[in-house]
Amino acid sequence: DVYKRQLIYTFSEGEIRYTLDGSEPNRKSTKYIEPLDLKCGGIVKAKVWSSYEGEEVESETYTFRVPLSDVKLISISSEHKNYPASHVLDEKESTYWQSDKGFPQFAVFDLGRKRMLSSIVYQPARRLKTGVIYYRTMSENRKGAVLRYRIETGDDLEHMKTVKEGFFNYNRYAFLNEQVVEFDQQLFGRYVRFVMLNSIDGASNVCLLYTSDAADE
Repeated sequence: DVYKRQLIYTFSEGEIRYTLDGSEPNRKSTKYIEPLDLKCGGIVKAKVWSSYEGEEVESETYTFRVPLSDVKLISISSEHKNYPASHVLDEKESTYWQSDKGFPQFAVFDLGRKRMLSSIVYQPARRLKTGVIYYRTMSENRKGAVLRYRIETGDDLEHMKTVKEGFFNYNRYAFLNEQVVEFDQQLFGRYVRFVMLNSIDGASNVCLLYTSDAADE
C-alpha cells in the first residue's frame, strides 16, 4: 500500500506508462490507471509524459520483494541442533541458523515458480538485544557474519549456474544491517543457492535471513 500511494502521488499529473519485466517504458507501454497488485513481488519501471507538451518529465523504479511466505528452504548443508535451519526464514531477528561444520556452507531456496531476479538480501544475525553495551553488541554480531559468498540460480536443481561471487563490504557499524547483492544483469530462475565461502572472523557458525527481489517471468 505504501508503494501504491507513492506511485500515485509521484505521477499525479501527465500520462504514465510502465513495465513489469525490467525493460524501460515507452509511449507504447501499458498505461497506468489504477494501483498494481504486486503481492507476489515485482519490479515496476514507470515514466510520465507531460499532458501539455508530450515530453518525458519524470521516471521512477520500484522494487517489491517476494514475501518470505512464498519462499521455501529446500536444502541446507548442515545445522547445529540448537540453531536449526527453520530459523533461516522465520523473520525473527533474535533467532539464527548456525552450523558447527566448516566452510563452505550453503542454503537452497525455492521461489515457487520461475521469476525475474534482481537481488538478494542477507541479514547477519542480531544476537544481543537493545540495551547491551554497544561495543559488546558489535563484537558479538561480527561472529559468523558471511564475508565471501557465491550465488547460483537455475530453473532446476541439476543445472544451477553461478551468477555472482564477491565479498560483503562491512564497516564497524554495518554488522546489524542488511547486505544487498545486486545482480549485474536481468536473471530468471526458480531456485537460488546461497553459498557461504567464509566468514569475517573465520568462525564456522553461519547466520542468515533470506529475501529476494523478484518478479514473475
